[in-house]
Amino acid sequence: MWAEDDMVAGELTVLQSQKEPTANNVYKMYHGTSKAAAEKILQEGFRQSADGMFGRGVYLSRDLEKASKYPLDKDLGEDQKVVLRVKVNVGKVIAITYQGHPYQKTWHDHGYDTAWCPPKSRMVKSGQEEDCVWDPSRITIIDVIPSRLGKEPQEGRVYRMYHGTSREAAEKIKREGFHQSADGMLGRGVYLSRDLEKASRYPRHLAEHQKVVLRVMVKVGKVIRIDYQGHPHQKTWHNHGYDTAWCPPCDMVPSGLEEDCVWDPTRITVIGVIRANMWAEDDLGAGAPPCLNSYIEPQEGKIYRMYHGTTREAAEKIKASGFKQSTKGMLGRGVYLSRDLQKASRYPLHLPEDQRVVLRVKVNVGKVKKIDSQTHPMRTTWHDHGYDTAWCPPNCGMVSSGLEEDCVWDPRRISIIGEIRPKRGLSGAHFLSYTQPEKDQVYLMCHGTSRAAAAKIWTEGFHRSLDGMLGTGVYLSRDLKGLIRYPLLSPVHQIVVLRCKVKVGKVKKIDRQGHPLQKTWHCKGYDTAINSN
Repeated sequence: MWAEDDMVAGELTVLQSQKEPTANNVYKMYHGTSKAAAEKILQEGFRQSADGMFGRGVYLSRDLEKASKYPLDKDLGEDQKVVLRVKVNVGKVIAITYQGHPYQKTWHDHGYDTAWCPPKSRMVKSGQEEDCVWDPSRITIIDVIPSRLGKEPQEGRVYRMYHGTSREAAEKIKREGFHQSADGMLGRGVYLSRDLEKASRYPRHLAEHQKVVLRVMVKVGKVIRIDYQGHPHQKTWHNHGYDTAWCPPCDMVPSGLEEDCVWDPTRITVIGVIRANMWAEDDLGAGAPPCLNSYIEPQEGKIYRMYHGTTREAAEKIKASGFKQSTKGMLGRGVYLSRDLQKASRYPLHLPEDQRVVLRVKVNVGKVKKIDSQTHPMRTTWHDHGYDTAWCPPNCGMVSSGLEEDCVWDPRRISIIGEIRPKRGLSGAHFLSYTQPEKDQVYLMCHGTSRAAAAKIWTEGFHRSLDGMLGTGVYLSRDLKGLIRYPLLSPVHQIVVLRCKVKVGKVKKIDRQGHPLQKTWHCKGYDTAINSN
């Protein structure tokens, strides 16, 4: 399933940044920000900037490269930046083409909804396109992507990229390595993308369950930018000494998404395989805003991954005969699910943790109704008005936990794709990655490393890392699947995972960048810091 793939062909206009937007059309745009600010926007929506080049409004760009430069704060690391991908109903548009334009900051007073600064207008130093939208309600968030996608690969650097293919072809590539495509938009080479959304669409002719995405590391060598059709080196770049051709997010392809072509397959190392039910959460990596998808309203007719917490016995019954409607609940009749694993893992509330199981499902949501208050007129009657799914957004006051909830009328819209069980192992140690560890309990954790380093740890024991996101300490995870990718630059056959028992002692949850105890938790008497994002 494509949990985030809202831009299929013909659905959303991908307009060249030099072309003026047409009144009342919907366009894809980008907003660069910090991870902390992105999380707030996802929960509360956009807010107008108080001032700027165009005065009040929300500042966006159709140029991903432009958006990926923000925030400009030099103290903010690249790993702390993200780009919100949005769709915007622009309304009535005015072009502001020079400094001192009579409507530069008063355009909204004259009946315009969006101000547009075309590229190369000398309004800004970069010469790149910019948009200012007055009303935040015109903006719908599609997803969040790493800021690196809009930035040109630097010569000699190593980058994570993706290659969409069939299951059979993936196995062959893992055995034999990549082979050049004989031709394509950029000529001969291996076609990849740093944009997981782009890679996850391929091969286009295959059914969803037959596709996989290979996660790879690429040493790009010497890079040339190919940013328009008819570029003099479009298919001959390797003859001029380049190792990689980079097509930035632009109008060279209908999707407007980034693409890379690497000449020499030996520059590419496979580090993992991403199957359909993993794609939605892979691209941001560690430190992404928590429960990212649950803040975004489900789009009509799309398929999403969700979760349902239940008993072991009930799970077996559901797998055998399918879901049944609950006869009543906060949203009336239907099957209750959540896109928030943390929410689902709490149910049933009366059972001990080791008797619970979470079913992972995919749901064709159909027509969706947002129910965001206890007094909503359709709170329990939404299906009578033609809706297939009711969505209760997070932090709307409907439930005490503040977590997202979905109610699906027709159980046939739901397909089970797996289950998540709380596990115990190694003399009773807990292994449950979505619950916070309790003081002085023993947990099963894992540490991804190289074979050589593992041998050294085995003989000498662990040593603290001098620094990291949580400061000095030994970094581990209760999420085994996520550790298969570490160390990032090592070939898969050289990676091992050490499984350990850890007595966590006194635990401090660090749940955001800039937490006052982010790197000083031990000085305050804590033995373990947990980042649950």
